[in-house]
Amino acid sequence: MKAAAHALTTSANNVANLNTPGHAAQQSVQIAGDGGPTTTTRPTGNPAPVVSGAEGLIALSNTDIVEETLVQAQALTQFKAAVAALETANELHDDTLDIRA
Repeated sequence: MKAAAHALTTSANNVANLNTPGHAAQQSVQIAGDGGPTTTTRPTGNPAPVVSGAEGLIALSNTDIVEETLVQAQALTQFKAAVAALETANELHDDTLDIRA
């Protein structure tokens, strides 16, 4: 659930800054470690569109709204899967208590 929450938060930040010139979109990544996986962010690496303005060339946000929509849909699916797993664990726990009673 933490990974899904991190991905959703990162994506929401990207969408919120969609019209912010120079915003470098971030992506959420999971890294395997000795204590279990950790989640961090890194730049997407997508090129930013450049437009000509009164001050010269201006780099716009490199946020891809289609990609962010997919990231948010994936995070929703991860949340639903985690809730289903917790509900199943709760049912198994209740069934075990009923057997012991």
